[in-house]
Amino acid sequence: MQSFRHLKYLILASAFLLSCKGGEDYVEAPEGIIPSDSMVGILVDFHLAEGALLDMQQRNRPTAQAGVAYFQWIFEKHHINRKRMSEAMEFYSSHPRLYSKIYDQVLAELSRIQGESMQQQPDHSRPRFKPPH
Repeated sequence: MQSFRHLKYLILASAFLLSCKGGEDYVEAPEGIIPSDSMVGILVDFHLAEGALLDMQQRNRPTAQAGVAYFQWIFEKHHINRKRMSEAMEFYSSHPRLYSKIYDQVLAELSRIQGESMQQQPDHSRPRFKPPH
């Protein structure tokens, strides 16, 4: 029983190490996978929507319908669906260096948006994310 547990951990560790493919400086997404530059915009919108939903929760406002509306709007805006997003997330999470580069761009864009929002709001309150309807 003890050796089985060690084998299980060895398999998990091996799978983790194999998923962190070394020397992978640039990997292009295969056909059908959302390109990395598009993923940046999608992930920025997802994080803005999540922030808006958290803000609504803190203000004790219902979030269930708003959450569905936000994420549906994101899918429509970027011409994707849940299946394509799931496939893209699976691909990029299996290429950690590429995923990290995408997230560097996501964080830079979110910082830029926050900076612009803070300049436009004299009271420096939290920025609001409101998709068009």
